[in-house]
Amino acid sequence: MLVIHVGPRKTGTTYLQNNFHRNRAELIRRGWFYPQVSLGVQSAHHDVAASRDEIRKGQGPMVDRLRRAARKAAKLGTNIFLSSEAFRTWEAEDYGFLARTFGESRAMIVYTLRDPVSLLHSVWGETVKTGRTHSLPEFVAANCDKALRSANLNAMVQLKPIIDRPELDLIVLDYEALRSSGADLYTSFCLHALGLDGMQPQRTRPANSSYSVELTEYIRLLARHLGDYTEDKSLMFARRFEHCHSPAEIAEIEALVRDSGADARGQVALDRSEPWFLALERAASRALRSYLRPTHPEGRLFPQGVTFYACYDIDRLEDIAAIATWRDRSAERMRNASTPWKKSGIMRAWRHIKRRFWI
Repeated sequence: MLVIHVGPRKTGTTYLQNNFHRNRAELIRRGWFYPQVSLGVQSAHHDVAASRDEIRKGQGPMVDRLRRAARKAAKLGTNIFLSSEAFRTWEAEDYGFLARTFGESRAMIVYTLRDPVSLLHSVWGETVKTGRTHSLPEFVAANCDKALRSANLNAMVQLKPIIDRPELDLIVLDYEALRSSGADLYTSFCLHALGLDGMQPQRTRPANSSYSVELTEYIRLLARHLGDYTEDKSLMFARRFEHCHSPAEIAEIEALVRDSGADARGQVALDRSEPWFLALERAASRALRSYLRPTHPEGRLFPQGVTFYACYDIDRLEDIAAIATWRDRSAERMRNASTPWKKSGIMRAWRHIKRRFWI
């Protein structure tokens, strides 16, 4: 049996992947093999998702690695599962090609369904971390104006083609139900997707912490100021920022934006009684209730009410002398930053060699 976890973003995917990796031995003991076939990231399968053309053709280095993993799973007597939020970019038929690479005729797709409002805000924050500079109001408007076509808002953009493929099965984890009940996401994934009861995470904290709105907006301001600077792009923009600033300096920047930029602060209201949200909820409710785990009672699928999110006008922030001074200091550090040891060429080469021969 093959299980493919497709995310999506901001639904605890990295937390799950870290625990899949850390619990590989226990998972194998209980009948599930989580292979190391990606050469870049050991805890996830982003390289597999990036090798879609190879997998479609049925040949290439990644296909060879996947077939080696299939042989090892057969030797161990286990099922096999993969995880990458990058699988969300695949066509539904691609999962069939991947299944056949492992010698399987079917695949189980696992997707995590989150409230579109909170998901949209989290996705915006994540895009800013990668160096994007659109404001929260711009991002919200761009998605809400085309809500039913937006992959950030409408899960059915990805899930309907999967439901329509006869060789694909589907499990949808109800993120809101799990969070409100206090259930651990890893324990719940293992129970509902893998049929394993009582699995406990080794890493209990979220893998990707959220930034305050003050830090998010400062990073957006800094990314716009730097433009397409030519430093090593192997690090997320925000990770490089963290590498260049101490925790005390980051706290100082946050306080500066909060205290000096109060006049530049605004908010965005997202109302779940708006027609665009109700249309999303109706579509998901009709199509997904039979796939939801845990099973969902009749009634509203998502939380209700209005949620307010703070934001800042970064043009006005840049007019504040103290913030502009810190901006210039940060920009100089970012341009001159050395590559952290864990991301250095030597370490990348060593990881490549190690993972090339270790499934």
